[in-house]
Amino acid sequence: MRRRSKISAVSLWIIIVAGVMLLIINRWPQGQWLKTDFYSLLPSGSDNTWLVRASALAASAYESQLLLMVEGNDGAEVSQFLEAAGDRLLREGYVYSRLEESETKKWRILSERLYPHRWNLLYVGDRESLQKNPVAHLEQFRRQLYSPLGIALIGKLQSDPAGFYRNYLEAAMPSEATASRAAANGDKAVEFAAYLVSPQQQGFGGTNDLYATYLSLRAEAEEAGLKLHATGVPLYSAFGVHSAASEISTIGTASLVLSMLLLIVVLRSTAAIFLTIFCAAIGVAGGLLITVSILQQIHIITLVFGSTIIGVADDYGFHYLSHSLAPDWTRKDALKKVWRGLSLAALSSVVAFLGLTLLPFPGIRQIGIFMAGGILCSFATVCILFPVMYRGAGTGARLPRFFVRQQFTIRTVIPTLLLLCAVVIPGLMMLQSQDDVREFYAVSNMLKDDQVAISSTLSVTPNSRYLLVRGHGIEDLLETEERLMNAADELVERGQAIGLSGVTRLIPSTATQQQNFSLMRRLVESGYLGTYLNALDMDSSFQMDLLASVPKEFRAMGLDVLKDIAMPLGTGGFLGCEGGECASWVRVSGSSSSQALAELIGNDPSVILVDPIADINGLLAHYRVGISKLLIAGGVATAMHLMVILGWRLALQILLIPTVSCLGSLALIGYIHSSYSIVNLLALLLLIGVSLDTAIFRVSTDSVDQPATSLAITLSALTTILAFGILAFSQTPVISAFGQSIVFGLIVTYCLSWVRFDLKV
Repeated sequence: MRRRSKISAVSLWIIIVAGVMLLIINRWPQGQWLKTDFYSLLPSGSDNTWLVRASALAASAYESQLLLMVEGNDGAEVSQFLEAAGDRLLREGYVYSRLEESETKKWRILSERLYPHRWNLLYVGDRESLQKNPVAHLEQFRRQLYSPLGIALIGKLQSDPAGFYRNYLEAAMPSEATASRAAANGDKAVEFAAYLVSPQQQGFGGTNDLYATYLSLRAEAEEAGLKLHATGVPLYSAFGVHSAASEISTIGTASLVLSMLLLIVVLRSTAAIFLTIFCAAIGVAGGLLITVSILQQIHIITLVFGSTIIGVADDYGFHYLSHSLAPDWTRKDALKKVWRGLSLAALSSVVAFLGLTLLPFPGIRQIGIFMAGGILCSFATVCILFPVMYRGAGTGARLPRFFVRQQFTIRTVIPTLLLLCAVVIPGLMMLQSQDDVREFYAVSNMLKDDQVAISSTLSVTPNSRYLLVRGHGIEDLLETEERLMNAADELVERGQAIGLSGVTRLIPSTATQQQNFSLMRRLVESGYLGTYLNALDMDSSFQMDLLASVPKEFRAMGLDVLKDIAMPLGTGGFLGCEGGECASWVRVSGSSSSQALAELIGNDPSVILVDPIADINGLLAHYRVGISKLLIAGGVATAMHLMVILGWRLALQILLIPTVSCLGSLALIGYIHSSYSIVNLLALLLLIGVSLDTAIFRVSTDSVDQPATSLAITLSALTTILAFGILAFSQTPVISAFGQSIVFGLIVTYCLSWVRFDLKV
């Protein structure tokens, strides 16, 4: 009968696992499911379709760039090393092209698309000059052809004899150069090269290897007496993956090793060690598979958080195994002793983590689903497999004497609690909110130094802002953007540092095209262009063909000319039309002040200044407040839930531990950092789940079994504190802040677990 019961339990567990696996296989994504970029953790920030599209395009223009800078005393050595470094990156598949080559190709294709419409295109300076004195303008260009600077222009005379088209394209190019270049840095030789990182190298393995290659190249440069600096989103992602992969391994290994050591010392049972490892593995694997199958993706940082489930999942196993040291323990009644605590603890934790999925934060949703799914898997494993697979404590195992001691009563620790309150209150008063997303990035000191060195040498100020322009139809949009460009040019003439790049730098409005075409026709009909060609000694047949190629009637060029071609970096772009409204985005370059941009926009409701960093910071502040309310609402809901099940006295005793633990954790954060962020509040959500488990196990355990519960709580506390303690030393600020908050609270939770809160009325 017992053997049949054993087979039934194992069969039930296998059936459940098989059913879950079938669902996961059916839902498993086909493409890349492991994400590494930081912004995929954040919400889009807006329901506005135009803003979402524009932000994606503005970010994608630079998220694949890798910029290298080499400096040294000998220019030839610098050039040689930079070229060798680029060749290695290309050869090993980390990058697929030099940015200079890619951009040159894009501009060539764009030039070929626009060339048939060149008679409609004029640089604003050429247009103004032709309006005032066309003969003088043409003569000035002719003299330039015979100067040393004219050598580069002579080769284009057949296709662009007056240089109008060349001037137009040069004016359309963004002012900031990102291609290879040399720069001066005191007496040292400095050279730059920009590369595009291969899409397949932006996943987990690729970016990790990219960072290792960067370290290798840096070491080679030092051996050669040179300095290599590098920057770019792919390299930052690579470092994040590198540190996260290391931390996942460290956290998981440390938690399992400590669990094994504790079980060896206390239980002396090989089966207990195997079951604990198996339970933790099922929790991690279940959390990963469930999260990916539901959300179709998971972030590397979520895996770092998720690896801490080992410390949480072990709790259920520890409580079951610790009770096996009791003299009256039997396999038949083993689960009954801990079922109430296990079920209440699992239910409370799962509900708490599933509450995170209500927030529109992709990263928070991932953590909530991962932890809830992992806890359910571990809970099912303990309840179904442990009673079947575990026969009892090993020979000689017994309950350590320390855990037989009685709990402290509330009266004996009142002075300590009053002292704790006196310490907590000043710490809470020191807290200031911190909502800058840039403080969450994982950047090593080397990468920080590289960024400073490159920025100071290039004198380039990073600018993620852009202008969103809307109009009632394409022509209204183009005219609005043109007015914006003209106003910006006027501000530049007055000394304001404003650089704008938009679609009208390439495709003017119909009215402007008409004006440009009229000026070109006037040049032909007046004979000015023919006279100019004669002065250049152009062949008569060529002159006739050229003059005949100028259309006699105006035909406007539309935005469809740009269809299906990759736009060069920094040119802005057209976003499309929906519901009678069209939109475009205009890139802002340089160190344009917010005041100058506000003056530029004025009160025009069709133009919006978008600052993605400020918008994300605003979102973080908004959700920080929201999570604060969620903590309060969750506390009230949990209290009501526990009151219904256990009564108000036991419910209040249970809630005292997580409440005091959260306040103590925040106070210590206040003393150490003087600020808190949304990450610290998210940590409190997990802390509440863990401390609730501790309190529930205490309250739901009979007095005769309290020593075993004390042992289980201690084992759980040691493994969980170690797991999150390692997080506190993470090189990723968001993970470090999470770990610190949890560790501080867990220490308070463990201390309070030894206090018996007898509430009488």
